[in-house]
Amino acid sequence: MAEQLLFTSAPQGLSPGSSGYCTVEKSRGLPDSLESTLRQLSSYDGLYSPTPDPQNPVCFNHVVVRAGRRTYNVLSRLSDYSNDYSGRSNYLAHHVVVSAADTSRAQAGPAAVLAHPQVMKSMWSGKPEFVEELTLQTTAAAASFECVTWRETCGGTTESAGWAGVLAEWTLQSLQEPVYVLLPDPKSATWSAGRTLALVTEALALLPPAKRWQVTFSTYYSDLLTDTECQWRFVVEGTPAFVAVRNGRHGRVIDLTGPLGVPHSPGNGALVDLATTGRQAEAAGIPPAESPHPANVVQRKSGEPPAPPGDSFQSQPELPSMAAPPPQHSDGTAAPPTHPGRPLPPSRSVFRPAGGPPPENERMRRRSAFFEGTRSDETPGDSTGRKTGKLWLIALGVVFLLGLGVVGAGLAFFGPAIVARFGGSQDKEQVAQNDGKKSDETKS
Repeated sequence: MAEQLLFTSAPQGLSPGSSGYCTVEKSRGLPDSLESTLRQLSSYDGLYSPTPDPQNPVCFNHVVVRAGRRTYNVLSRLSDYSNDYSGRSNYLAHHVVVSAADTSRAQAGPAAVLAHPQVMKSMWSGKPEFVEELTLQTTAAAASFECVTWRETCGGTTESAGWAGVLAEWTLQSLQEPVYVLLPDPKSATWSAGRTLALVTEALALLPPAKRWQVTFSTYYSDLLTDTECQWRFVVEGTPAFVAVRNGRHGRVIDLTGPLGVPHSPGNGALVDLATTGRQAEAAGIPPAESPHPANVVQRKSGEPPAPPGDSFQSQPELPSMAAPPPQHSDGTAAPPTHPGRPLPPSRSVFRPAGGPPPENERMRRRSAFFEGTRSDETPGDSTGRKTGKLWLIALGVVFLLGLGVVGAGLAFFGPAIVARFGGSQDKEQVAQNDGKKSDETKS
């Protein structure tokens, strides 16, 4: 079953005494440690102000997080929202924690679930409450692998759709190395609200069903996701992440802000052909599978037994790599890079300006000091683990100082008595010895 959490600014939250940015809806079975982690992921900075602005990007995420001793697949939708009860800017964050049984049923992948209008919430009723869990399912249907949105975005030619295949083949080569996709300013490029999620959906459909839930992504990536597993990172022009990637601090990059040349396959080219024609499934080793169309959603009422899980979910074995040796010219020299005219620097898994910490700007300062139950323009970002560690260090320091104080007080109180007892005895013995010497001298 899929547990939920909804986070926004409210005069009263679900927890007694909470207000401001706080949890307003959640499933009853959501672990406290996971709720804390989800709250830390509930921060949104729009590109445009004043807010709300309908052209501010909607952030769709599928990430893997760790809470306690477990890992969780989390689907999220974060967006600009109407001003809160105090008249100040606001946002809405909805998180769905997907179970293993749900991933085995929803084989179309995480993007298809995020695209379903009945799964991710874009509004709040205004009443704090506990909500029901969800069961996610998809139905089998004839799938088209042709990447129409990629073709329209990358130049409109038949070959330009192959860039989706480049992204998919990179992923088959490595599920750990991040890939950055640069997106233009939504207003200057008339970028439609659902286009980025459509790009993700089409690229995921090229992968075998067993691989789709292994791919993590964010359609509006920011440093908030640094501590999560997030492979496909779509960064928007005008954000710090975009500047860092454009300045060449990352490896695998697809730049959609300008014209792209003919895609060069990093593998054997099967997925590039599949994205271009949509009729090469068998050649790519991908059987026809569930369509990446919206998933069916079943809500379980309180007290109702969970739906049958179906086939048990098991980790799928790694598929054979589809990678081929890097392309070379006839004379043995290396072929041009994937993006013509733009050499790719060494890869880093987390964007950070070289030579120092991340730049201190207003957004990061706003994230650095958030405490639930206080309404301010500062948003959550503090790590609970770091806070706990600091508290332990402070406690140990206090205990150490108290111990020194007790020892000092004891010496001050009992010191004279000790000196009088032992030091005085020595003085008496010395005096007696001196008197004995004088007596001997007198007799002689």
